[in-house]
Amino acid sequence: MSTVCGTPNYVAPEVIKDRGYNGFAADVWSCGIILYVMLSGHQAFDDDNVKALFNKIERGEYRMSRYFSDSAKDLISKILVVDASRRYTINQIIAHPWFQVGFDPADLTATDNVIEVDDKAKNGAFDAIDDPRSPTEESLKTTNGEDGFAIAQRLMSATLMPWSKGVRPQGDAGPGPLAPTHRALMYRGTMDNAMKDLQSALKTMSPTISVIKGEGFSQEVKGFANAKRGLVTYTVEVTPLASGNVVLFEVKKGRGDAFDFGDMVKQLHIALGKDKLASEPIDA
Repeated sequence: MSTVCGTPNYVAPEVIKDRGYNGFAADVWSCGIILYVMLSGHQAFDDDNVKALFNKIERGEYRMSRYFSDSAKDLISKILVVDASRRYTINQIIAHPWFQVGFDPADLTATDNVIEVDDKAKNGAFDAIDDPRSPTEESLKTTNGEDGFAIAQRLMSATLMPWSKGVRPQGDAGPGPLAPTHRALMYRGTMDNAMKDLQSALKTMSPTISVIKGEGFSQEVKGFANAKRGLVTYTVEVTPLASGNVVLFEVKKGRGDAFDFGDMVKQLHIALGKDKLASEPIDA
């Protein structure tokens, strides 16, 4: 597989490196993160900075919770292995002593049964849409007036954006999804090519941009764009990832409307070209 996708905290190191990966092994890593979160109540890999988060994942830098049993620590340490070829397989996980506690093999064989669903049953699944007893738009509002659909959209978007980083639109239309003010793009190629392509793409939207030397190997590009609701200023932090031939663009909003900023990032994504980007924009 070669598609770079997934929730940043749960994605396997080989997926970030964008050199192709085994989907089964990558899923095992994600299962290991889920197990870690279930037992500890927090993420194994976490950081407010996307670049720092990806670097931690690529190096496999995490700490075991002091509340983990020795058996749980042993299993997690054999799942969260950066080298996918040395990572535990599903069969090895099942055979591990921690997994075997209270385990009934019949639970696995039960999943082999395929349930056939006829066309009538499939069509019946949509009957509730026109059913007058279905929830009304008003009934989907939560106790604090939040739109249930808007909440579901945010939960299913699988992003890292906390509420404090967004702007809630106001007006008669009611509350809607938050507008991100910090987006991340992953570029395939060298740092030099990334800077050239980024500046070329930004100049189609911004009359003036400036390049500033950042920390370490990173650089910053600053500029402004004239948008529908006024001026939008932005900063793009450009950082080569440890895996090589993958560069992280962190686009941050300065002044201006958050929704105009979102439109600008979409234009940047189009200008750079999908063939040069490893993923869709990520809310960070």
